[in-house]
Amino acid sequence: MSMDDHVEIAAFTDEEAVWRLARALASSLTPSDVAEALAHEGGAAAGGSFANMAVLDSESGRVSVMHHSALATGMETYDLTAQVPACDAIRSGLPVLLASDTEVGDRYPHLLAEIQAAGLSARVSVPLRSADDTTIGAAGFGWPTPQDFDAAQLRRVDLIAQLTGLALERTIGHTDDRRNSELQRSRALDEAKQANARLRTLATLSSNLTGVGTQAEIYHRVSRAVVESLADWCTVVVPVGEELVRVAGAHRDPVLDGLAKRLVGAYPHHFSGPSPGVVVYRSAHQLAFDHLAQDIIADLDDSVASAAYGRTLQILGDGPGLITPIMTDDHVAAVLTMARGSGPKFTEDDAAFVRELARTVASFLDDARHVETQREIATALQDAALPKALPSLDGVKIAAGYRAATAGIQVGGDWYDAFELEPGRIALVVGDVAGHGVQAAAVMAQMRNTLRAHLFAPFGLSESLTRLSRLLATQEPDAFATIICIEIDSRSGELTWASAGHPAPIVVSGDGTSAHLCGDAAPPVGWMHTNASRQATEHQLMLKPGDRVLLFTDGLIERRGIDLGIGIAHLMIQSEQTRGLGPEEACETILRDVLAASHEDDVCLLIADFGASV
Repeated sequence: MSMDDHVEIAAFTDEEAVWRLARALASSLTPSDVAEALAHEGGAAAGGSFANMAVLDSESGRVSVMHHSALATGMETYDLTAQVPACDAIRSGLPVLLASDTEVGDRYPHLLAEIQAAGLSARVSVPLRSADDTTIGAAGFGWPTPQDFDAAQLRRVDLIAQLTGLALERTIGHTDDRRNSELQRSRALDEAKQANARLRTLATLSSNLTGVGTQAEIYHRVSRAVVESLADWCTVVVPVGEELVRVAGAHRDPVLDGLAKRLVGAYPHHFSGPSPGVVVYRSAHQLAFDHLAQDIIADLDDSVASAAYGRTLQILGDGPGLITPIMTDDHVAAVLTMARGSGPKFTEDDAAFVRELARTVASFLDDARHVETQREIATALQDAALPKALPSLDGVKIAAGYRAATAGIQVGGDWYDAFELEPGRIALVVGDVAGHGVQAAAVMAQMRNTLRAHLFAPFGLSESLTRLSRLLATQEPDAFATIICIEIDSRSGELTWASAGHPAPIVVSGDGTSAHLCGDAAPPVGWMHTNASRQATEHQLMLKPGDRVLLFTDGLIERRGIDLGIGIAHLMIQSEQTRGLGPEEACETILRDVLAASHEDDVCLLIADFGASV
């Protein structure tokens, strides 16, 4: 614009009104702010009484006319092809000049009444352009009287349109930037929430798998974790021989969960088959599917079993699926299959998370495999040490029971023994080696054999326990054990007993009353020999026909948080209530009723009935 133009505008324009409009446009942050500034200041700046603004949406081809005045407030939307001044100006890129209501009536008869009702006679619509000369909208002005629209007045209107166009371009960009920024923040927030949810899933799974002593239980817990957070159903298969066998199954829907569990052990897949799970097992690579059940069914044969398997998969849900190998020591230990009955496909982020989940599971499988191996060794050692059969003699009938702990490698600490020392004289022993597992089982076997030799010598109960204590301290200085030994004369009923830190026997009389025997306490084997004044004391009593003697380990009377006396009283009640049963049945009944479904320690119970014929 030349200096002459500035002079001419200054001569005809209310300069203060233009500055007010410029300040209002400069402070606008949104297109609506621009429209409001133009409506309040643009009419006066143009020398008229009315102004409004239209904005073009280039993607939809729609034009939004914004009103911010006492005459009209709100927004009207038109198609770009509409016969209205704003749309004509935007389409043509040229001003639409309507000098009087006559011209309005001639060109836009459908708008005449509206314009006259607004108190206007002349109208102008001018294209609004961006800095790169792209048409982005239109500005409309109105006067209450007819206008000549000379060059000076049109330059004035054009100046206002230039200011408005630049302000509109800036606020559209600002709005888009803000919208994009908000979208980015929203996406970042969603990603953060998903990442946190995945971390919580891994943390919860790790917590649930900590201390689990069997691979089967790990697979069960993993399948539950998957359906709680990732998929609708899940199965786990492991290699057995030349097949993949299902060892766990779960479904999010409680009704269908039972159906998923029926797959366990059913429909194995041979290594040579085309099943997707087998492919993943052979390749050790994760695979994703759009319709997992459909892809599995496509590779099934025509057998009745395959048809039943296919129907089961369809009922569980046919949707996006993911099959992932669980690797331990560079080989596939298991294959984890999960599927969504409906919903989105598994994303690459999902797949990466499941691979991380599989690595977490693999670390716990290594621990569980070690636990199982140790348990098998300990069990084998204990089985070898426990008597294969109990002695049979007239006058004394014997029964024994052993229950291993229900978790971990808690095997090998408790043991019993029974053998005939000479005709008519029998020895019964119950012991509890401190600790559990392979080491405890090995010590137990050594002690059992050594004590047998001492009792046969014969050194007597007290001396046999002392000699055993001395040997244990020499051979296994960190080990100790509690032991109770009794000898019964099957002819006279004489009973001798000695304890090294072990609970005393319970005797149930023929009339059904019980007594917990009392005696001097002696240290456990491994400590006893260090103090000669505290050797095991031998106690005697005479049994009557019908009397029952119970020897037991502390796992039968100890409960966390419960006084030991309560545990003994409970066992005494159980022994009285089972007095009418034979020793074998009484032994099984007491172990069943006294022990909880889950118990942390192994347990031995040895019962001897005096005066009973074999």
